[in-house]
Amino acid sequence: MSDAPTLTRTLLNGVRLNCPSCGAGGIFASYLKRRDACPHCGESFVGLDADDGPAWLTIGIAARRSFGPPDRRRRRIPLDAQCVVEHHAEARH
Repeated sequence: MSDAPTLTRTLLNGVRLNCPSCGAGGIFASYLKRRDACPHCGESFVGLDADDGPAWLTIGIAARRSFGPPDRRRRRIPLDAQCVVEHHAEARH
């Protein structure tokens, strides 16, 4: 039998930000700074680049928290040409 972790175990370790191989060491040295290898088992993380994904995720979360969720209490008013013409005509009287 192999010592390799199952796919489920590997994914859970990744979600917990632990080494996908051993589950004990951390993946990150600091915020968004990946380690070159696991400090516990020595598994190399070189070549496992996420490019700009984590930065974009952080920007998305910050933007959502800054501007907040959309206000669902506002009335949705259809804005078509007929509506604008009628409103303009009513405003003149």
